[in-house]
Amino acid sequence: MTAGTPRNASRKNKEDTAERKRLASFPELNPNPVAELNLNGSVLYINKSGKKTFPDLVKLGRFHPLMGNWDKLVEKLRNDPSGNLTRELEIGATCYHLTFVYAPEEKAVRLYALDITKRKLLENELRTAKHILDDQINNSPLAIIEFDSEFHITKWSEEAENVFGWAAEEVIGIKMTDLAWIYEEDLQIVEEESRNLFSAKTPRSLNTNRNVRKDGSVIWCEWYDSAVYDSNENLISVLSQVLDITKRMEAEEALKSSEQRVRRQLENVLSPEGDLGALELADIVDAAAIQSLVNDFYAISGIPMALIDLKGDVVVGVGWQDICTRFHRINEETCRFCVESDIHLTEGIPAGEFKLYRCKNGMWDMATPIIIGGEHLGNLFCGQFFFADEAVDRAFFANQAKRYGFAKDAYLAALEIVPRVTRADVDLTINVYLKLAANISQLSYNNIRLARLLVRKDELTKALESSEDRLNRAQSIAKVGSWELNLITNKMTWSDEIFRIFGLEKQAFEATYAAFLDIVHPADRAAADEAYASSLCEGQDSFEIMHRIVNRANGDIRFVEDKGQHFRNNEGRVVRSVGMVQDITERKKADEFMRSQLHMLTEANTSAQFLDDILQIFLDECESLTGSQIGFCHFVDEDQQMLILQNYSTKTLANACTAEGIGTRYPIADAGVWADCARQGRPIIHNDYSSLPNRRGTPAGHVTVVRELVIPITKNGQVVAIFGVGNKATDYTEADVAALTHLGNLSWEMIRRKRTEEELRLSAAALATANQELETFAYSVSHDLRAPLRSLDGFSRALLEDYSDQLDATGTDYLVRLRKGSQKMAQLIDDLLNLSRMTRQDMTRHRVDVTALAEKIAKNLAEQSPERKVKIDIEPGMVADGDPKLLEVALGNLIGNAWKFTSQTEKARIEVGSREKDREKTYFVRDNGVGFDMKYADKLFGPFQRLHHAAEFPGTGIGLATVQRIINRHGGQVWATSKPGKGAKFSFTLS
Repeated sequence: MTAGTPRNASRKNKEDTAERKRLASFPELNPNPVAELNLNGSVLYINKSGKKTFPDLVKLGRFHPLMGNWDKLVEKLRNDPSGNLTRELEIGATCYHLTFVYAPEEKAVRLYALDITKRKLLENELRTAKHILDDQINNSPLAIIEFDSEFHITKWSEEAENVFGWAAEEVIGIKMTDLAWIYEEDLQIVEEESRNLFSAKTPRSLNTNRNVRKDGSVIWCEWYDSAVYDSNENLISVLSQVLDITKRMEAEEALKSSEQRVRRQLENVLSPEGDLGALELADIVDAAAIQSLVNDFYAISGIPMALIDLKGDVVVGVGWQDICTRFHRINEETCRFCVESDIHLTEGIPAGEFKLYRCKNGMWDMATPIIIGGEHLGNLFCGQFFFADEAVDRAFFANQAKRYGFAKDAYLAALEIVPRVTRADVDLTINVYLKLAANISQLSYNNIRLARLLVRKDELTKALESSEDRLNRAQSIAKVGSWELNLITNKMTWSDEIFRIFGLEKQAFEATYAAFLDIVHPADRAAADEAYASSLCEGQDSFEIMHRIVNRANGDIRFVEDKGQHFRNNEGRVVRSVGMVQDITERKKADEFMRSQLHMLTEANTSAQFLDDILQIFLDECESLTGSQIGFCHFVDEDQQMLILQNYSTKTLANACTAEGIGTRYPIADAGVWADCARQGRPIIHNDYSSLPNRRGTPAGHVTVVRELVIPITKNGQVVAIFGVGNKATDYTEADVAALTHLGNLSWEMIRRKRTEEELRLSAAALATANQELETFAYSVSHDLRAPLRSLDGFSRALLEDYSDQLDATGTDYLVRLRKGSQKMAQLIDDLLNLSRMTRQDMTRHRVDVTALAEKIAKNLAEQSPERKVKIDIEPGMVADGDPKLLEVALGNLIGNAWKFTSQTEKARIEVGSREKDREKTYFVRDNGVGFDMKYADKLFGPFQRLHHAAEFPGTGIGLATVQRIINRHGGQVWATSKPGKGAKFSFTLS
């Protein structure tokens, strides 16, 4: 031991102490908690922020059980290749993100904590807002579908699944035109609507078309489309509300068809110009009277007779023989012969003449036509007989029995009783027969037809009344009324539903065009009159307009859709107008309500910068939606005792209330009736404000309050805010309460989110300031430290150059070591500053050519050490998404390390490549250098951690720590595998 050794040891201890103090100053400046504990859990160090945040660590002096089991935590850290573990900890209302880092060389665990409470609140707020919106969509009675700017389906509500049959997972992401759900004949309507939406011509539209369900069935739907555009009128999205109106359309079509059929039958029967050919014989003749007549004729002549229509149906019949009724008519083939005789063999017989023919079943028949009003409607038959002077062909009938399976004896017995008449009797019968047919035709067209039509008239009238009743019920369900205006007589008729829509009593009101205009809202009256009048003047066949009416029963303002069609006479003059009026108020309100929600969300996300902006947007929407003239908002403090006036609507500030006072606090107990909702925790309607006994006065300059609606916003059982509107032209209703409450809750969620965003913005600004101050401090420290280091190095060099001959070997050695120490210190300062910058430097992600970066780094290394012969293999075509500058630093450290640690390898080799597994890309740098023992792998990425002596492989131990921070900032991971003497492989991923 030399004489100078104790002094050297003392100087070394002082240097180490100074070094520890300097390093300790870095965590002290950290605004977040930092602590270090030994492997037994005892606290070795905790900074100021940690002492304030975790007083139990200071008080107990060891790891607190709230953070978990210490022994298990240490065991996991030792076994984890990265040496890092994270977890979340809630202390009261505050949430922390904890990071534990194992430092085996110091036999310690470092604890880093970050307050993430505001981030958690924001995440919860966003989830809540999304759940609310999803619930509204899925609970809507309409099918809700959302499309993006290219008409891909992005939302598909539960009702949409019910209407169209496809589940959400089957259609989300599919383009509207790729789904086979548009009826081919209506495709042009849909395409035209899409073009209008794209060109911003119709941001909102209503159209009716047919759609095809998943099962192939066709349905009728009403589509209410609302489009959202950006400031350049580019389409952002389309929200569609779809109503299945198939049953309504079928009901209307059935009623229309039934009405047309009944009217046509009445016209054909009652009108002289009616088409009797459209009727049947049974509808015209008096079957009972004719049956009685032919019965008497048969009793006298014994000749069978029948009245048969052109379909072969028997209207009247008498004397039919057993051979026909028991045999011919019950066998399929022989019956076909009978029908052929009734229909085909009697075609073309002129009126007043007859035809004598033998039917295919072997007997004689005669037929003469029944012609009524010039229409051949049937035939009068006389037949089923044999002539007395002819021989009956019994063999033919015996063969018939055998051929068609008739009982031969019974069949031939029936043949024996078929009448035999003389030809003289037939001639006589023919005269009577023709007269009878003529009388039937004439009487049927005159007396018989008239008598029957009188009965039929009553039946058809009742049927028409029944049809009209069903039509009225259908109109009531669909809220559609019909009207007709006769321009010749100036007479106007309204259906029952129009009276109901207008709030009028049918018996006490005369329908006229002037009366209709008087019911139209004054602001829309001129437009409604112009729509009808201009359609007449301009020669149009129809008109259509949407306008408001004032219900005479209750004063409600209703929205209606008015459509009409004109009918002209032979000269082309309009003589009659027919149309419909549909009450679309509920649809209009639903559309307005959805528009309000979309407008609020769009404005809040694009133009609202502060809470007051959101409130004013909300209050303006509430005024518009309810037709109010006043809108206001108060917040309620946490003790539920005070109200704070937060904002008025734009219209209120301009027209209703000139008094200042935003921010004023009011005791709830002393506030007027408008605060009843806060006191009672429920919506309050005052439709007769002047009659309230406990009302208070209004501020100076405030308009008179006529009506008001105030609703509370309740969270966790407490009222947090109240929103109110006032001075609606008509009474507030429960529908207004529902709309205001829904928008109020949505607005409150947006307010809470905006509050959190503002707090995060302030925190981000404070963090940026802290980073700037830290940067300034680091620069100052760097400058202040480098100056004395340069002095140390400079004077040491001067001593060596000028006084080396006066120093012994020990003194010279001290000076050399002093110079190396100062130079190493300067390098450490640079590395620390670079490491700090890697964390704070802004990132800009681009497509990065990893292969080109690696080749550039390898070329620089070869130029710096031309004496080295290293084989470097770089995979071609490697690309990544990241910050080019940061990735170059990371790759430079990894390839530089491989170059350094292969310096003692005879045939040095470095490989840069990539692998892909489970769609994740992994990049690696592999060498065949000295390698390291994996049991020390947890030390690799810590600052100043080294596994090899500096004399062998120089360096400061900052390079891999820098790599880890860069990879972590890209959302990836970095790790290493190695064996001593077998080289090392460093791998990393990028998100």
